[in-house]
Amino acid sequence: MISGLTLSNLNKEAFILFKQMKELDLAPTDYTFASIINSCSKLPSLPQGMQMQAQTMKYGYINDVYVGTALIDMYTKCGDMKSAQLFFDCMLIKNIISWNEMIHGYTQSGYCEEALDFFDHMLEREQKPDSFTLTSVLTSCSRLGSVDRAMQYFNCMTDLGVKPIIDHYACIIDLLGRAGRFKEAEKVIEDMPYKDDPIVWEVLLSACAIHNNSHLGEHAAENLLRLVPLNPSPYIILANIYSGLGRYYDAVAVRELMDRRRVVKGGGCSWVDGRVGAIQCSYRPSQDLERACVQSGA
Repeated sequence: MISGLTLSNLNKEAFILFKQMKELDLAPTDYTFASIINSCSKLPSLPQGMQMQAQTMKYGYINDVYVGTALIDMYTKCGDMKSAQLFFDCMLIKNIISWNEMIHGYTQSGYCEEALDFFDHMLEREQKPDSFTLTSVLTSCSRLGSVDRAMQYFNCMTDLGVKPIIDHYACIIDLLGRAGRFKEAEKVIEDMPYKDDPIVWEVLLSACAIHNNSHLGEHAAENLLRLVPLNPSPYIILANIYSGLGRYYDAVAVRELMDRRRVVKGGGCSWVDGRVGAIQCSYRPSQDLERACVQSGA
């Protein structure tokens, strides 16, 4: 029941049931503690998590690998990486999930250099990474802007026994594209098995927009429109690229093509005088919203 409530994000209810369980003198198990600590992570509540850690010591589960991993997850999600690191160092048994929680925690907390150092330490300890590990590692490289280091990790994935998935390819293409290294990005796309996944072309098109690369941007937009023809983003981004290059006739042509194909961009929303008003093409705002916009100088 506690596990089910936690999985359903009914975390307060999980705590109530845990309290009732103790009042009935029913001893919690390692699985119980792992579940209730996960509830602390989701709230997130560091004080309650620390109370749960004290109780795991009382019941003798502090060295359980699953309970320990849940505690690391709780500390990282509460932003307390120092406590997470201390607890990790004290764990007698560590598994891939324990290592992943630490690397992911450092990445999400903005300590990206520490995340990469931790990954290198993981390899030194001969702990094999998995797909999730490399996603966190490449994300850290992306946030640091470390393109060459990311490529180094990416190129050795097969040697580490990890088959690259779409998340890894998207991260690498994004990194290369934002750095303006489009030839390398094209080579990665050419060699990858995910050419029909829209996310790849979305990432590439966004990078082309940063550098106003119309040639590759056109190629990315064509593939994106082939896969998701009713998506307005490729039309808008490509038109913006043309505008940035002063190719206004091409920008207008893209907008007209969008109209002919009846592709509609979602309306924008604004918060005015405590109310949300939608504004979109061929739509006249209400008089109240119009008056509020004039008064606000919009």
